[in-house]
Amino acid sequence: MNDLIKLFIEAGLIQFGRFPEKDGVCPFRLSLDYLPAYPDVLRLAVETAQQQLDGLPVQRLVATADAVPFGVALSLASDISLVYSRGSTGEAVYDLAGAYNIGHTAVMVTNVLDDAAGLLPFITAARRVGLEIHTLLALLDMNTAETIPGVSIQSILTLPGMVHDLVETGQLPPGQGQAVESWLAARRVIPHPGAASP
Repeated sequence: MNDLIKLFIEAGLIQFGRFPEKDGVCPFRLSLDYLPAYPDVLRLAVETAQQQLDGLPVQRLVATADAVPFGVALSLASDISLVYSRGSTGEAVYDLAGAYNIGHTAVMVTNVLDDAAGLLPFITAARRVGLEIHTLLALLDMNTAETIPGVSIQSILTLPGMVHDLVETGQLPPGQGQAVESWLAARRVIPHPGAASP
């Protein structure tokens, strides 16, 4: 089993079961906002992310508000300047903090890729202020998002790949694995070229 998957499970960053949501029950729960509390997990995630950045033209990392800790750690390890979202809904010039200018090639980092439509306004706004986002790097890709025009999608882990590994190694009961697969299928799973299996 992938070491990062093992660490995610041990830290409780992903849990499997039956978790009530506003629109039903979800067979898993993510707690990636706790990632900075586990430096060993964060370190391995960053090392894996650095490998994905190798060979890409990257002058700036652009972190969504939920991925600021991951973005900071990746920026320090890769020596690539970070621009991050303050989490406001205002214009990019007020929301994005960092040193950037017209024409900077950029990789956007986010914790979870679930719905591309929610990220499109962010990408468009960042491009408007000169950040040429060409790649989106997700810590965890649910494989449920539409493709994003002009943006290559890469992931450190995929939820389907993670579930497959956990079922194969006996860490997750097959029935629970099937529940996650059914949940994903109901959200129209679209695999991304370049999305890594775990």
